[in-house]
Order: sequence, then C-alpha cells, then structure tokens
Amino acid sequence: EHGHPKVWDFFRRSGKVVVPFRPDQQTRTKFLKKDEDIIVSIPKSQGGYGIVAMGKIIEDGVIFETGGSFKEGNVFAETYQQEMLRIYGDVANKPELAKSRCFNKQFKAHSKGLAASGQMTPWEYGVKHWGDNGAWYNNRWSREAFLAYVSVQWAATARFEDGISAISWGKVEPAQLHQISSIAHPKFTRGQWGVILRQLKAREARQTVLKRPAAVAAASSMSKKHALKAAAEPAPTQEKKDAEETKSAELEDTSPKVGDGESVAASENDGWFAKGLTEAGIEGRYHAILKQLCHGSLDYLMDVEESDLQGMLDDAGQPMTHPVARGIVRKLRTR
Repeated sequence: EHGHPKVWDFFRRSGKVVVPFRPDQQTRTKFLKKDEDIIVSIPKSQGGYGIVAMGKIIEDGVIFETGGSFKEGNVFAETYQQEMLRIYGDVANKPELAKSRCFNKQFKAHSKGLAASGQMTPWEYGVKHWGDNGAWYNNRWSREAFLAYVSVQWAATARFEDGISAISWGKVEPAQLHQISSIAHPKFTRGQWGVILRQLKAREARQTVLKRPAAVAAASSMSKKHALKAAAEPAPTQEKKDAEETKSAELEDTSPKVGDGESVAASENDGWFAKGLTEAGIEGRYHAILKQLCHGSLDYLMDVEESDLQGMLDDAGQPMTHPVARGIVRKLRTR
C-alpha cells in the first residue's frame, strides 16, 4: 500500500518513512536509530521505480501500530491514517498502469495470501486495507505484525516516477542495493554513497527545472536566440538524460573510499547472492535451491520458510530434510 505516488509524496513532505515489520523482525528495529544514514527505494514489485530518497535519521524509530491498532495520542499515527484513507478512498487516485503484483507464488506464505484473496495489484491491496475506516484492522494479516516510522532529514529526494532503478558506478566499486520490501542494513563506502547521492540530486535538480515556466528556464541559461533554437529541437529521451547524469556522476566522483575492509568480489547479481548466503553460513550445496526459489534476489530470503525447502534437491541430488531446512531458515532469519 506504500507503493503509490501520493503515499510517497506524503512521506516526502512530512520527513517521515513508515517501515512494516513481521512479528519475527523485532530485532531489526535496532537499525532505525538517530544519525543512521537511510536510502528509500520503492521496487518494481510494489509498483515503484527504484531509489527515491537519501538522508539521515534525526530521531529514533517509533512503533506506532501493532496488529491493526494504532497508538493513541500519536500525532503522526492520526495523520498517517487520514492520508491513507484519503488516497485509497478515492478511485481517482488509481494509477493508470498497474502491472506489478503483490504476491510471489514461489513462497508458500504468499500462496496462502493468493488462496485467501487472489492475486492483486498494489492499488487493489491498498483499497482492501484502506477503503474504509475499519478495513485496516479487519484485514491485518497478523496481530503481532507492526509499523514503525522514522523522522528523516532529506539530503535529496525524487518524485515517485523518477526513482533510480540502476546505478552506474564508474570507477567506484559497486554496492549491492536492497529493496525496501524488507529493511536492510548494507555497508556503503563514502565513494558509493556519493555516487548514488549525486545521481539522485541530478534527478531532483531536473524536476525543479521542469516545474519552472519554460520561458523563465530558457532565459536564465541562454539567450533568446539560443532558446528558440532549443525549442525547435526534439526533447531529450529518458535514456539520454540518464546517460548525462551517469557521465556527470563519474566525472565528479573523487570521494575517498572508506569501509570495513571487506573486498567485494563480484558486482553481478549471482555473485552478490552467493556472497550473501555464504555470509549467512549457508553451505554452497544449497545455494542453487535458494537462488531458484528467490529468483536470485537477496530480498526474498526473509520470506523463505521450512516448507518451501523441504524435499528440494541439493547439488548432490539429495532431498533436503526437515532439520536441514529448519537450520537454513534459522540462519537466514538471524542474518
């Protein structure tokens, strides 16, 4: 339900980000602490386009909802409910394009959602949960799941539709970017952070120029003669704009690298996936099973359950037993 342009506009204006948690993710709230840097990304699976904001948390995270009940007396909780009801209570806010779907049938937990309500778009999911005053409580999937928010000082933000789905790293060592479908705590070097920030600021600057009257924007940067010439030329494509942003970011990237001493061996998805599993203590013979189940995305690992793994064949052709499946899930959740 957060994958909507108007919901992001609300978060952007209020300087808040709402993060959903499952009952078993209580320990992950430790990442929502003051002075932590934060990147907000709305993935395609939620109808988004990628990274839309970067900033710094200025207050510790606050749990303001549990199991469908909101914390009384919390001003933001009241504002959040009003905004969600306003957005999803008006059919005029329905996005024109709705290709993304909420459930991945690869997971048994998602299959239960499919069996209960059928496949749905983020808009349909939002209407189901925010179509009227009692919808959120009545449709909350768990009475132990909860919502938390953090207050953020933005360093740069972009419109929902201007999200960045891919970063061109230039000479800087690539970093793995996690989706916000589950909170992640990656370690970026100063150089990596700088590259992402510059490309996001380029998006932000571009949308600022687009908001200005065409005549004013032209007169501020070129003569009348040049403005007329520019007006006669075709508008640059999105690909060309992205390429210019990338080139600018590469030229400007002189930030020193700092980090925890680890060297990232590969920048391809397969390399990142294998690296993540190895760090979690998962034996290599089970990597192919998890890659197939999660489509090579680290973000889906938190959705894996024992029943998803039991009976699947490892690299040696042996079916996975229940104790092994339980051990793998425990390692993934701990990691």
